[in-house]
Amino acid sequence: MRAASATVLAFSSAPAVPALLGLMVTSTQANFDFLTFLGLVLITYYVSLLYMLCFAVPLYFVLRRFGYVNLWSSIATGFCTGLVAAVVSSGEGPIKVYDFVLRSSMGVAAAIVFWLIWQLGNGAASTRHDNS
Repeated sequence: MRAASATVLAFSSAPAVPALLGLMVTSTQANFDFLTFLGLVLITYYVSLLYMLCFAVPLYFVLRRFGYVNLWSSIATGFCTGLVAAVVSSGEGPIKVYDFVLRSSMGVAAAIVFWLIWQLGNGAASTRHDNS
């Protein structure tokens, strides 16, 4: 797989992780309805995609420029993106611990998925400081 294709696939797949995890921990209704679940997955996918485009993608380009795209930098980027999502969703009040833990861990999970897919096309030898 080419590097550009792997990067696009990784950025396209990563937002699905918080979308699915978020709906797994949130009860939508007493009776399971697949169409409702699918609709909510699509909505939460696009919200997650928005956070990724605003925060994770610019950080990726900075890290790539200096050769620091590796597992740990991806995890840190995912954590920070999840933290931003928790801050934004908290509104004007303080961040709840549950939201902080949930959204940060979703960001980390998405970052791991991103990095695993990204590795398919870029390989460990393509980054200067890859110690993972």
